[in-house]
Amino acid sequence: MKRIVIIAKCYKRDISGPANIIRGLIRQFDKDGINYNALLLEEGMDKVSYLEQIVQELRKKDKTVVNIHTDGFILPLFIMLMSKIYRKHSYYLTVHGIYRIDYGKSANWKYLILEKYIYKHFSNIICVSDMLKDDLKKIYKREKNVYVIPNATDANSDKVFEKKSVKEIVSLGGLRTCKGINAIMACAKEMKKTNIPFHISLYGEDENNLNSFAEQIRKDNLKDQVEYFGNLMDKQKVYDIVRSADVQFCFSVYDTFNVAVAESLVLGCPCISSDRCGASTLIQNNFNGLVVNIAEEYNNHFEKVIEFIRKLDKEKRELIEQKAKEYKEIFSWKSIAKKYEELE
Repeated sequence: MKRIVIIAKCYKRDISGPANIIRGLIRQFDKDGINYNALLLEEGMDKVSYLEQIVQELRKKDKTVVNIHTDGFILPLFIMLMSKIYRKHSYYLTVHGIYRIDYGKSANWKYLILEKYIYKHFSNIICVSDMLKDDLKKIYKREKNVYVIPNATDANSDKVFEKKSVKEIVSLGGLRTCKGINAIMACAKEMKKTNIPFHISLYGEDENNLNSFAEQIRKDNLKDQVEYFGNLMDKQKVYDIVRSADVQFCFSVYDTFNVAVAESLVLGCPCISSDRCGASTLIQNNFNGLVVNIAEEYNNHFEKVIEFIRKLDKEKRELIEQKAKEYKEIFSWKSIAKKYEELE
């Protein structure tokens, strides 16, 4: 019977990103009775002992599908080197991001060298979106043995959407620049000039931007129209909030997937996303959301975004909610875990 070994850094304090995906995959493997072993590097673990555990696992005689996830480069490099020694296994690296893009000019040259070497030479690579696959090809000329398995969500909510006199907009990126807070504030400023009654609720990490956010609210006279409610740890509350909203903003500067987009569509909430979210390809443009180039929207005073919000009505929402049933099946953990199970 085929066995899967999951290798990854997975600290308990990490509640999003690769760690959250790994936990979801493991939970589903448990539910489905998949033959697997998870070797997770947790905070405080002795790293030498951890590497020894991996070697002991790879020394076993039965052929194994080894799946390692990126969160740093040392561990993927170690597995890559081990793959040259223990050749009977199949090795897959799930890529969650591109360091060169994320850090730009502030990138450490040592990490750039490591990333280039690993992404060019690891035997099999799994990308979490087609956008990431394209960027990998563009930056590192990597084309062969590159596959796409998106992230998953089992987001669900019993909340019944109720039409409101004020358009309720939600964003889960907090006050983080990388999640598009600057674009959200610029859009809010433009919306205030229109006759659309609106309210924007922001959830997520503050990235030490509380003072600048408060100053922006004062400057643009957006008090009580744009509010920050902190970082919600209860995922069910997040799902209920998204389900109840008229629309969600996902204006990330660069996000290889952005599970908030998938959650929004699965919950039947329209999503307006930047074209630099990998999950934006899930959106049916001008139906259950809108995909925009943020730079163009700045130049055009967010005309497309405002027009889309203006046209949202109860009938359209009902159609979007019907479509959400398809997304639930396609992006369920059961469906995505099966794709990992089928790796050879």
